[in-house]
Amino acid sequence: MPRDDMRRIEGRLDAVDKQIKAVEDAAWKKTDPEADARKSSFEEQLTAQLAELDEKIATESDPKKKAKLEAEKATKEQWLNAIK
Repeated sequence: MPRDDMRRIEGRLDAVDKQIKAVEDAAWKKTDPEADARKSSFEEQLTAQLAELDEKIATESDPKKKAKLEAEKATKEQWLNAIK
């Protein structure tokens, strides 16, 4: 077999290997237990912070402070929605 044919075949095999690795990497990212644990922990923290903010908002009488707390709550709700 001529050398050029061997190089062409090797190049194709390399391309296939890269595609297989990309698919395997994508599958790992979807099922990565460490990433799931971090996401779950962050979600729990945000949920707790939102509950605390709800309490503060309910008891706050100063309109400016209440507005600031509500803005903080809206931001954290967006973060929570982004990770779900």
